[in-house]
Amino acid sequence: MLSRFVIVAILNAALVSHALASNAQSGDVGGTLHQEAAGFHITFDGDQMPGGVWASDYTHPDWWLDTAWAPDRAAATTGGLRLSIERSRVDGKPHTGAEMHTNGVHHYGRYEVVMTPAKGSGLVSSFFTWTGPQNGTPKDEIDIEFVGSDTTRVQINYFTGGKNYHGAWIDLPYDAADQPQLYAFEWDPDEIRWYVGDQMVYRADGSKLAIPTHAGSVIFNLWAGHPRLAGWTGPIHYEDGASATYHCISYAPPGDWGTRCSDHFSTDLPPVTISDGPDA
Repeated sequence: MLSRFVIVAILNAALVSHALASNAQSGDVGGTLHQEAAGFHITFDGDQMPGGVWASDYTHPDWWLDTAWAPDRAAATTGGLRLSIERSRVDGKPHTGAEMHTNGVHHYGRYEVVMTPAKGSGLVSSFFTWTGPQNGTPKDEIDIEFVGSDTTRVQINYFTGGKNYHGAWIDLPYDAADQPQLYAFEWDPDEIRWYVGDQMVYRADGSKLAIPTHAGSVIFNLWAGHPRLAGWTGPIHYEDGASATYHCISYAPPGDWGTRCSDHFSTDLPPVTISDGPDA
């Protein structure tokens, strides 16, 4: 039986070919992928899709992802950008979900998302940076992920040159699927710091795996994995139309004091209790 960490390694390695192929389907290839973009701040609070983001329209061929991407699974609403999933077979995949990209690539700095992950066993709601060989770079990735079987915790992880840090689970004093919260990471040349709200909950200092160095795309998505991933995601058991809602995403390069999601989002949720762990 595959361990959870092996499953995660397989899963994230497959994202390398998936993300670029999604770009190719959407026409966002060539110079755009390799131009490092400035900071951005995007709020999702209307019935029109804002500029600076686009939806994948692609079916990944590999076994691990049992989900096809469809733009109509991403709905702009006054209550946020809703990414939904349903049991609808497309190109041999039994589920249809949604994946979003921002324009350009981004490097060191602070990345923020205000989101409410989907509840439902077998589902994954994510926010991450990614680049890989199809972009002419090694695989570098930094992750914030929720599995719908237990939304009282969040998983953080990163990859450098295709090697998996193996991540950590952060227990939350609330159910993240019940209301929006701000999650963030700060990426510096010598460390990565992850945040829940305004509280730093984890720090990786590069002592166990070197910190990523290559600029990447910002991606967020909702999907269901193959049943063989059940050791990580839980077995497939969710209601059609289950959704993750994204209210705001932002990126600020070092020294950039532009608008961020945290400038206009706050909550009275209780603080996270930090336990000892690798690089904590």
